[in-house]
Amino acid sequence: MGVNARNSDAPTPLMVRLTLSREVLEEEMRARVRRGEMSLETYLTDVKGYRPEHIGPLLPQFHKAIFG
Repeated sequence: MGVNARNSDAPTPLMVRLTLSREVLEEEMRARVRRGEMSLETYLTDVKGYRPEHIGPLLPQFHKAIFG
């Protein structure tokens, strides 16, 4: 009996690769914010997908998460 990868909790090589790719991309975007190449507002709207009118309350949380 085979294992159905779609309904299994076991990670497949493709899932692992995609997860790592997303994590690497996320860390690179945060590094760009730290270096000043991208504003925190741009990160939240363009990368994370938040609407500009909703990012106000999120700024302190993301600032703390990115800059420590």
